[in-house]
Amino acid sequence: DSRRAWLASAQIDSMLLIATPLLLIPVFMFAESLWSAQSIIVAVTLFGANAHHLPGFMRAYGDPMFRARYGLRLTLAPIAIIGVCFAFFQFRLDGLLFVVFMWGIWHALAQVYGLGRMYDGRASLVSARTARLDKALCIGWFGGGFLFSQHRIGLALGELYRAGIPAIPAEWLVGVRWSWLAGTLVLTCLWGWNQFTLARAGLGNPIKVALFGSSFGFWWYANIPIESAVVGVVLFEAFHDVQYLTTVWLYNRRLADKGQRLGTFSTVLFRPGAIGIAIYIGLCWLYGGSSILGKELFGSAATNTIAALVLSSLILHFYYDSFLWNVRDPAVRADFGLKVGAIDRGNPAASAQAPPPGSLPTPIGSTRGIQWPGGLAWAWFVLPLLVLLASQFSIKEGDLDWRRKWAISLPDYEGAQLKLGELEFELGRPALAVSAFERAVETHPESTEGVRRLVEAYARTGRRADAMHAFSRLEEIGGVDARALVGLAMLAHQEDPEAAERFYLRALDLNASNFEARMNFAALLANQGKAEEARVQLLAACKIAPKNAGAAFNLGQIAFSLGHFSEASRSFQAVLEIEPGHSGARRGLLQIESRMRAGSGSGHTN
Repeated sequence: DSRRAWLASAQIDSMLLIATPLLLIPVFMFAESLWSAQSIIVAVTLFGANAHHLPGFMRAYGDPMFRARYGLRLTLAPIAIIGVCFAFFQFRLDGLLFVVFMWGIWHALAQVYGLGRMYDGRASLVSARTARLDKALCIGWFGGGFLFSQHRIGLALGELYRAGIPAIPAEWLVGVRWSWLAGTLVLTCLWGWNQFTLARAGLGNPIKVALFGSSFGFWWYANIPIESAVVGVVLFEAFHDVQYLTTVWLYNRRLADKGQRLGTFSTVLFRPGAIGIAIYIGLCWLYGGSSILGKELFGSAATNTIAALVLSSLILHFYYDSFLWNVRDPAVRADFGLKVGAIDRGNPAASAQAPPPGSLPTPIGSTRGIQWPGGLAWAWFVLPLLVLLASQFSIKEGDLDWRRKWAISLPDYEGAQLKLGELEFELGRPALAVSAFERAVETHPESTEGVRRLVEAYARTGRRADAMHAFSRLEEIGGVDARALVGLAMLAHQEDPEAAERFYLRALDLNASNFEARMNFAALLANQGKAEEARVQLLAACKIAPKNAGAAFNLGQIAFSLGHFSEASRSFQAVLEIEPGHSGARRGLLQIESRMRAGSGSGHTN
């Protein structure tokens, strides 16, 4: 029966499990035309990434079979993980995000591998050799996408270097990348031959082949050619979430149809019909968006608490999925309608028996492998974390140290070079900052952010010709913004005040709330004797930053020079409210008082 080969049906599986990228890419492009990239990222992260944790928790705590079998884990794991996350946020420790980041990649590949094993199970193909090749292939292609992604490996190394890990030479990374790719290609040939052999014996599974092809291809597409690291991550996350929510729905639908183990609420929720699906998605979205609600209710004071809880949810999701969806378990296989037994020409004794109690939890569809006591499962999480903690406590490094290591290991990673350049500027080393920005632009000539920073860097170091040349390039690629224009205007202050004025006006056209443009433009106008125009700019600057003492003081001085003593007095008083010890504001008030007395004594008032 061809219908048995699918988890639901050819249409549903194709749309929600296999060919989903063909739907996601146009949807994402349409969304970009309506909303900002940042809004889309927040929406997918909260209502997709975080939302899909809920079905796993519902399964963990709502299924009596799993509560009975894994009761101790389900009780202790939340306490331990929430405690760890709160400790890391409270004491500003590094290392946890690296471990979670790498676990997330494993989690993504394990889901694809597990779906492949499920399709083999539907086709009554339970082969230990095929399972091992499937897993190795998933590790190869997902690992390769990670290694060749400047963004993902950049994030991973950044977290390692924050924790004090020694720098990895760039040449080593290049060697690892190409060695990994060569090994993956050899492995792909072996896997392909195995599939060909199975097909000749009438045991081929084109559905699994299509699943692997779409998943690997979309993983590489999302991680390598897409310019924005965050957009790429969000795209694949959407694919992962749709796969996960669909699989969990199909699983629970089977249980609801059989009337097995689900409580009253879940039985009603997973019954056929659009209402149940709508409630299911709504509950997931409500869970995913709860962090936004928390921020609205408790404000910025709860930021660390909410972040720790969100990260705890993610880690618990990874951990629970490592054993709750174990297709080796006969009960799980029966729930999914998979073959229980073995069809393996190379190993007739291979079977899908459940692991012994206390064995290491393994991802969905894993082959048996070496068995470990259950507690040692935490070693994959705890040991790397302890190493990173020990490293950061034994090696005291500042931001400049780890950013330099970051840039050395990844000379072609734009993010590392830009962050290094920013910090060099802050530390008063503009020449080194320029070098970092030049390297970023050299490797990414189409990057608006890199060229924009280079314009600012040249402007701040007085290299007018270079700044103008870089600005011309910025105009070509459509990346001109107020910040770059302000930098050019400051550079032209002395030599070409008319050009500086044009740059300021253009900057304010792009961003009327640019405080730096208002302040510097006011200074330029004041130097040209245009006091009233300078006053207008300073009034706008004070509205943008009402707590800025410098803006209020400058306004007070300009107002005093124009004879607007009441306005000048209010401005100087505002300065003293911000900086009670400001001597210039005190002198200004004394001068105003003196002028007012003099005017009163001579019969004149302002």
